[in-house]
Amino acid sequence: MSRRGMIRKRCSSCGRRVTERRCPGCGSDRYSWGYVVDVGAVGGKRKQRTKSGFKTKAEAVAALAEVQAAVARGQHVEPDKVTLTQFLESEWLPAIETTIRPSTLASYRLHVERYIVPRIGEARLQQIGGSDLNALYAELLASGRVRGAGGLSPTTVRRVHATLHRAFRDAVRWGRLSRSPADAADAPRAEPRSSKLRTWSAEELRQFLHQTADDRAPGRAGPQHGRGSPSSSEATARGAHRVGSRVERHRIRVHAGRRPADPSGSAHEALRSASETIRAATHPTA
Repeated sequence: MSRRGMIRKRCSSCGRRVTERRCPGCGSDRYSWGYVVDVGAVGGKRKQRTKSGFKTKAEAVAALAEVQAAVARGQHVEPDKVTLTQFLESEWLPAIETTIRPSTLASYRLHVERYIVPRIGEARLQQIGGSDLNALYAELLASGRVRGAGGLSPTTVRRVHATLHRAFRDAVRWGRLSRSPADAADAPRAEPRSSKLRTWSAEELRQFLHQTADDRAPGRAGPQHGRGSPSSSEATARGAHRVGSRVERHRIRVHAGRRPADPSGSAHEALRSASETIRAATHPTA
């Protein structure tokens, strides 16, 4: 047998090694494929690992090549039965507790206890794949709320993904995994941030002008204004002018990937007219 590895065929009925079409022991023509591979350090004590149950020879060859590549990179991981719950709660969280901020630790612990462990915690750490995480994210989006019905927001699920990404990255660094399943998973798309600027409608503007009509009377100033303080009509004029300028800027602003926002034309014209009237009343020309 080669020092590195070998493909074998075994009878599915009696387990005997098969080299012909039928098993020499029981005569069965059903068999499966497997491999034997050396995983010990070169020059050290010989250590072999076997795995069988592959339906085709091609599957066994591919699996053997993957193990051999991992051994050559020094990334081979001995199989074990540690579950995701055991790794996260007994190893990962205690190990990183003193290396991160308390708020970050609290967030990781919340994600682990509330969303991850109840759903995939019993799965073996080494058997979790990207498809398992994608299924978890889909379930959280559909029905992930702990209190009440409904799912979590994409932002929250992305944070859960970030927690798992950190945990699996550490598992790779610590020799518990050869690669991170989170790298093969797809977090939900981030929620787009709304950049729409709300402007007054024509009716809202009419209500504003009506409710501030007295304050806009020429020469009217409340008793609370002292010498050198602006009158209420002047303050109203400046406020209306600022709002008018804001509306004007918003009319010509083009948001990335969006159509230009265009407030009501009647509201814009009414505000512009009111602003000009107020400025003329509060600052009459000589």
